Amino acid sequence: MATQRYYLCPKCDERSWPATLLDALREVSKSESRPCPKCEASTMMLIVVPEFGLGAGRWEFRVQDAFLPEKEKRTTWETEDGSVVEFLPFLVVLKAEDKDAPDFWLPYWHIVNGDSPEAKEEKKYGQYAPVMDGHLFTDLVEQARRKGYLP
Repeated sequence: MATQRYYLCPKCDERSWPATLLDALREVSKSESRPCPKCEASTMMLIVVPEFGLGAGRWEFRVQDAFLPEKEKRTTWETEDGSVVEFLPFLVVLKAEDKDAPDFWLPYWHIVNGDSPEAKEEKKYGQYAPVMDGHLFTDLVEQARRKGYLP
């Protein structure tokens, strides 16, 4: 099952559903706000509900922010059949209602563009992207920083 997502108005509880999760996260990464279509008094929040296994339960998170590498920094490659693949990794800051500290989610997509003008763009979602507690994410980054891998 795909990650569920919807917009929620914090004032009137109006809900709407983005066409794709990719487009919704791109919007957030560009700091584009989405006004509530019903009350127009507030900005809609993006809510995501990742699919967890191993008895982790069902968690709803408010997306606080999303980061996507700048276009010129993204990784691309050509496949044997001539298609070009672009890797789109996100760093998404999440807030669970019952937690004070943020969690971090690392969803990603591969965008495959065929080798002909008639070829349709194909978006492949990396469905096993991790969500981790902020203290775990920070610990991993700090370990890499101490060893000189990050500034």
